[in-house]
Amino acid sequence: MKKLNVLIMVALSLASCVIAAERDTPERDGQFVQLTAGAAIVKGEMVAILSSDDEAYPAADTANYAVLGRAEESAAVGATVLIKRGVFRWTNGASFDDGDIGKLAYVSNSVCVWKSASAVNDIPAGRVVDVDAYGVWVDTYNQDVLLTATVENLTATGTADITGEATVGGTLTVTGALRPSVQSTVAITATTLSITSAHYGKVLLLNTNNTVAITLPANGAAAGSWFDLVIIGSDSCAPTVSAATADTLIAPNDAAADSITYGTGHRIGAAVRFISTGSVWVAINLGSTTMTVGT
Repeated sequence: MKKLNVLIMVALSLASCVIAAERDTPERDGQFVQLTAGAAIVKGEMVAILSSDDEAYPAADTANYAVLGRAEESAAVGATVLIKRGVFRWTNGASFDDGDIGKLAYVSNSVCVWKSASAVNDIPAGRVVDVDAYGVWVDTYNQDVLLTATVENLTATGTADITGEATVGGTLTVTGALRPSVQSTVAITATTLSITSAHYGKVLLLNTNNTVAITLPANGAAAGSWFDLVIIGSDSCAPTVSAATADTLIAPNDAAADSITYGTGHRIGAAVRFISTGSVWVAINLGSTTMTVGT
């Protein structure tokens, strides 16, 4: 009997796909969403969904998060949480002003937003609709959410704009124009930094007046992975970039280096691109500052 009921429901569902002259289509305003909490959630904080498990989490600058709105109640792990979409005021974590109205705000944490230059994963919180003395008003209905896409074969007959990350495992055919987005930048003021996959495809702006110790990821990064380092601080910003494993950094005139450092003088604007071969990293000097190789 149960199987028969299922068959009847399927039949009715298929029948409902027929376009009639008039139809009483059910309606929801889309303001509220209910999801299972994948972590403890506190009432009033910004909530995001993780694409890999379709559960709700406190919003964070974490890869593959997509902001939904504000938690209307506190919830423990595994409980159902009610989430409201709308325009909410969050803490101003990046000196937003009226000039930022209409631009995207990005997640810093579950109560704070900042600009893309401060973010690592660029998780949109929504569009800025107002800025006041108490914070940033953000419209969570308008997010332009862009998650990583993996496509086996892609054919674009118009203009193809790549505004997120696209991995094509087969054939990419574009009849028109292929326009990659402008690369995002990340401001680095710390004196130590371990590069992760979250930095790939970005320009890291080193803005400090101190020695900076940077460690490359271990061998095995996907071939073609890259990031840029650019000094925007002062000549006292002296980065040393070290390989995670000995002899796995190809630097100018050295096929088995351990590290590179920037020479003193005219460091501002110095730039180096690091590209992975799949087993080692290659350092390409894009500027005029001398690089010293460590072996």
